[in-house]
Amino acid sequence: KFVFNFNYDYLEWARIEGKGSLVPFLFLQQWLAFKFCDAVFVADEKTEKYARKFVAINKITIIRNGVDPSLFKPLQKIINKKEKIILSVGRLETQKNYGQLIEAVSKLKEKTKLIIVGKGSLKEELIKTALKLKVKLEIIDMIPNNKLPEIYNSADVYVQPSLMEAPVKTLLEAMSCGIPGVATNVTGIRDLITHGKNGLLIKPTEEGLAECLKRLIGDSGLRQRLGISARKTVLEKFDKKLLMK
Repeated sequence: KFVFNFNYDYLEWARIEGKGSLVPFLFLQQWLAFKFCDAVFVADEKTEKYARKFVAINKITIIRNGVDPSLFKPLQKIINKKEKIILSVGRLETQKNYGQLIEAVSKLKEKTKLIIVGKGSLKEELIKTALKLKVKLEIIDMIPNNKLPEIYNSADVYVQPSLMEAPVKTLLEAMSCGIPGVATNVTGIRDLITHGKNGLLIKPTEEGLAECLKRLIGDSGLRQRLGISARKTVLEKFDKKLLMK
């Protein structure tokens, strides 16, 4: 039996990353996978709708991405009065839109530090941009999964500035830790966040991101309210153990 997991539009990813030469290969690989599969797992309704173009619906099962809320949970915070911490976790590539995030952080008047956890080809470029714009940036290449909750809990705000996503686990991990999230209103994210209830959704623009960060950084009550609701969302809908059952 051949079963595969299809949670990501790799054709769109190749276009965003400027890797158009990969599109024919990826399309062929995708076509072959659907043609010969006995079953396919997808993470949301949008991907299910796409998969139905290639395979019968009785072969498709939705299995949502989830996290372990007993691991990713709120921890006692160290209150840092000197600076606010803005965090993002992801690959240092075009799709993640970190250049725009650095530009947005540079517009904040309050003293802030931006932490990005991830590796990628744009590392040096992002460091140069941060130096040019006088943004305090720390890039951490890799952290063991069981240490990530400490990093999430050190942040005042979590940001997912991506141009596109699958249902993104790093955002769910931050939400599970009770960290208020700011994220772009794109596929793979808008199904996780309800604007103003458990996070804030924005257009992928420098101005929109900067304005949203100013709002959250300056309002501790809003951060607390969104963080509590984000944690509740994960417990109700994205608890990995419940999803596996």
